[in-house]
Amino acid sequence: MRPLLVGFTVRAPAQSAVRAGVAPLAADAFGDRDLLAVCPDARALGTTERPYSPRALAELARGLRFDAVVYTGALENHPAVVAALAQQVPLWGNAPAVLRAVRDWRQVSRELAAAGFSVPVTLAPGQAVPTAGAWLQKPAAGAGGAGIRVAVAGTVPPRNRLVQEWVQGTPGSALFVGNGKESRLLGVTEQLTARPEFGGRAFQYAGNILLPSPPAALRNRLEALCQFLTARYGLIGLGGVDFVLAGTEPLPVEVNPRYTAAMELVEWASGTSLFDLHVEGCAGRCPPPLPVWSGYYGKAVVYGTGSGVWQFDGDWAAAGLRDVPWPGSPVQVGQPVCTVLAAGPGREACLDELVARAIAVRSDWIAP
Repeated sequence: MRPLLVGFTVRAPAQSAVRAGVAPLAADAFGDRDLLAVCPDARALGTTERPYSPRALAELARGLRFDAVVYTGALENHPAVVAALAQQVPLWGNAPAVLRAVRDWRQVSRELAAAGFSVPVTLAPGQAVPTAGAWLQKPAAGAGGAGIRVAVAGTVPPRNRLVQEWVQGTPGSALFVGNGKESRLLGVTEQLTARPEFGGRAFQYAGNILLPSPPAALRNRLEALCQFLTARYGLIGLGGVDFVLAGTEPLPVEVNPRYTAAMELVEWASGTSLFDLHVEGCAGRCPPPLPVWSGYYGKAVVYGTGSGVWQFDGDWAAAGLRDVPWPGSPVQVGQPVCTVLAAGPGREACLDELVARAIAVRSDWIAP
């Protein structure tokens, strides 16, 4: 069986599928070197000079012969595109109706609050931003932190944007696999925020550090949260919940009902193919607990801070690089350049190594 992996970037799930003994097809925005290394027939919008859009990805897949569809980031916001892709083959992931329900954050937050979970206040459509407190304005159908900005008091944002209470705390994510009724918590990460070494803008996705053993109280609360969401919405396969840890309480801010960017850290740490777990969950089975790991595992996205040209042509795996551009590829301000990975015995050691590798990317592998 040859599944089609489709989304903004599919390099990590493609590598996971290959480790599971599957030979996937792929369609994404970039067509990076390490994706082509495992999917030689991968298609990418970058080679067609077409701008990214979910519909453009779906059109990219036309003519490919595949037996199932697995979608990744941003397509959860486009259930009609998912439906079109899976029109003739099985969908290994949450169905369009489930996506519409679980991505309606106003409704999800109300149900979470009614079930006893703490959630940030989300304003109703047409309500002016209060003068008291701090508030964020977010796309109702966003991904990767794109389009998030501070909300201006007294303004009334468009109906396609959410205004959410800005909670001070540590951002994180809970990674899980569901079978429609039950869920298994796979890992907990700290989400990295923008910093000069990584580039990027405020609120833009910058990476994750996977924790070896979150505090028992936090783990229990996140297990309950993932279980509630799985049972309420019938979630299947891999998914994630973004939250802000305010004191000891995790406040959920978004549900991502698909393979998330942090999943590869769990796979790296545990030595377990998460693609296998995804397929198991989609088939209605809940997998056993993962092997226990020690140490901290991290990834960071390096964004362009100036115009340049990528010139690295060596062993990207040994250098801790992923999502590797082809030599001669342009580097653009504000756009992702590559991903760096690192591990360490402690959180600070892991973060320091991520920063060092990001600095090396800028100093050694990008020509002005």
